[in-house]
Amino acid sequence: MRLISFLLFLLTAFSLPAESWFISNSSGMLFEKIHAVRTGEYEWYARVDDSGDQVVKTLYDRTGSEVKRWDIFKENGSVIREVYTEGKSRTISEFDNQRIMKETFYSGDKVTGISTYVYDGNFLREIQEKDASGKIKNKVTLKRDANSRISSADFTYGQETFSNYYIFSRGRLIMEWHGIDSQTGTSVRYNQDGCLLNTTRWEEGRKVGEEKFEYTGKYLSGSVAYANRTGEKTTKKYDSAGNITYQEDAVGADVVHKMFCFYDKDSHLIDKTDVQDNLIERSKYRYQGDKMVQEDQYKNGKLVRVIEYASAENYTVDTYIDNVPVLRNYYIKHRKVKKEEWEKQGIGG
Repeated sequence: MRLISFLLFLLTAFSLPAESWFISNSSGMLFEKIHAVRTGEYEWYARVDDSGDQVVKTLYDRTGSEVKRWDIFKENGSVIREVYTEGKSRTISEFDNQRIMKETFYSGDKVTGISTYVYDGNFLREIQEKDASGKIKNKVTLKRDANSRISSADFTYGQETFSNYYIFSRGRLIMEWHGIDSQTGTSVRYNQDGCLLNTTRWEEGRKVGEEKFEYTGKYLSGSVAYANRTGEKTTKKYDSAGNITYQEDAVGADVVHKMFCFYDKDSHLIDKTDVQDNLIERSKYRYQGDKMVQEDQYKNGKLVRVIEYASAENYTVDTYIDNVPVLRNYYIKHRKVKKEEWEKQGIGG
């Protein structure tokens, strides 16, 4: 994710004036440009300073505290070095012709690891992750076919090795294999339109599970997953936006769980119902823009809990008995900091 954020930064930052402010997220991605006086309105915001040969992007939280910083150094318009800092952690990345060649990781002033990147011409061939002494810990090796497409990728983590293989037909990817050898792993198949057809899990050459996908036109409309050993089967239905609308879990011929989901026009989940044994659990969700602000939870038709969110980490939880509120807990950063109790009406008088 850090590399993706960095690439997006490259695409947006270099043409900016000397100082600019942006709405951001916790990864440091740049969104809408804003005036400096508006920074206090947002949970995350970023400042970008561009002096030509050096670009500095600094991420701040709502309190104005610096969280992360990227120092980008250029030569003749090309990036040659990036220094990424977060707390006591620091990463120095070195580039050649816009290709990353080496990353050195620090904790304070102490080197904790090194990653090197090896190329065949313009194509990445190998990534080596080393410890502070330079010993290789993990490695990724890529092989390409005559058309320069990746045909296999071998991953080595300590003493364990995993392999991925990619098969093409008429320029289209039609099959993948991910496993520890040719007998144990997962095969993935696609149709000629590039849509996923099925995934199959294998152990020592025996099929142990499979998931098949159904489409309406080019849109995923359903899937069915099987586990051969246990007889478990999971059926899912999707809407045209890719949201799951129905799920049914069964063991053999017995249905053990059902789930129904409804969404608004912006694909926000607004109503979810789970049915299992004699219990019906339902949750209703309310939003302000893209932010969820309230969740009402029911069991067998009775309201049992209302959660109101000031943010994802800060919220209140009201507990109900016989549809009457009896307790409120306050949470800050997911930690309970206070509670209030009300008269327990409806509980024996």
